[in-house]
Amino acid sequence: MKLHNFRYFFSVIVIIVYCVTFNSPVAMSENKKKSPKTERPKIAAVVNGEEITQEELDDVFKQEEKRTKSKKEQLSDSQKKKLKTKILEDLIKRALLFQESKNKAIIITDEEINKKVELFKQRFSNENEYKLYLKNRNMSEDKIKFAFKKDIAIKKYIDKYVVEKVEKQISISENESKKFYDDNPKYFTQPEMVRASHILVKVDSAATDSEKNKAKKLIKEIKQKLDKGDDFASLAKKHSGCPSSSKGGDLGFFGHGQMVKPFDDAAFVLKVNEISNIVKTVYGYHLIKVSDKKDKKQLSYKETKNKIVDYLKRPKIKKVIVIHLENLKKSAKIERYL
Repeated sequence: MKLHNFRYFFSVIVIIVYCVTFNSPVAMSENKKKSPKTERPKIAAVVNGEEITQEELDDVFKQEEKRTKSKKEQLSDSQKKKLKTKILEDLIKRALLFQESKNKAIIITDEEINKKVELFKQRFSNENEYKLYLKNRNMSEDKIKFAFKKDIAIKKYIDKYVVEKVEKQISISENESKKFYDDNPKYFTQPEMVRASHILVKVDSAATDSEKNKAKKLIKEIKQKLDKGDDFASLAKKHSGCPSSSKGGDLGFFGHGQMVKPFDDAAFVLKVNEISNIVKTVYGYHLIKVSDKKDKKQLSYKETKNKIVDYLKRPKIKKVIVIHLENLKKSAKIERYL
């Protein structure tokens, strides 16, 4: 846990381990209230009238089973049964939290949702790979947007109506925070980092020779303009195929290994304000400009105290969230058909 990953972040994922946003195509569509009597064979649970389908449960289970197999682990029948029960309870908690967010009229903007979608798309090397992912899971972008809407709503609800109410009541002493700092020096090593911007001309993995040549021509033309003194940020806004284009290509600070290797290798040898030659990655062609650098160093207690205090509060707030979820379950009408 390096310090640059040390965040005060109370995601519902801390509590609901198996409710990964993109596991289930069924989770992508808003459930309508139906009678459990007519649909009972296909329903795993009904939470205050909202259905959790067997298909949704099975899909999440398959993803978890696949993950255990990738670790060369084999689940016994009893372990599978326990896992399904655990997943169902997590889906119930997720449903309850989303219902509460609607009861509290939590507002989610299109801008917030679209930002999440764009970040998710960056997990794919190109648009075709992203579309194939959707097709294989019988999903649409509207379903993905609804899933993100749920995630954002749940987090906002927890932050506002659970965390904020108890955070001020939880105190961490100077001795506690200092002891944590002294006992864990490796957590407070800031790695070498660079702040870089880039211009990306995307090239699809299935691109034709003609399309590849067109992309090469464009990136070369952009490089020529930069060599003549044209503004990097302006060219990024105009030509870059990365979501960072809206910020002039700025990717912020990152450490070794956070970017694909060719990009990483090029960025870390550049001097401040220097622009790279054309760099090819799986995403296409890049031009990279480094705007700042940070050397590796050991951060002081004073620099990290606030983050340590936030971090040490997390288990205590997590406990409050667990209690809150249990109270929601007690007051809810929940029917299980597993």
